[in-house]
Amino acid sequence: MGIANITEGLIGACLMRHFWYDTRSVDARAVLAFLLFGGVIAPAVTSLLAGLFASLVVLEPPTKLMADWYLSHALGTLIFAPVFW
Repeated sequence: MGIANITEGLIGACLMRHFWYDTRSVDARAVLAFLLFGGVIAPAVTSLLAGLFASLVVLEPPTKLMADWYLSHALGTLIFAPVFW
């Protein structure tokens, strides 16, 4: 599970750095990139890893675990990351 958490941060950071060149200013493009990469794509990719791994341990359907992971991490990123930006 820790690997999925680290991977989520790396995916979001790499995509943001690749598509948002000017890190000194925050404009509409930066906000959209953060919403898309940090709040949609990174949690979606890592929910696959975490859901499949957790389904082996917890013996629940992987789709339920993936949905729980995705929703909790996407909402957590979108709510708390701007506070620390």
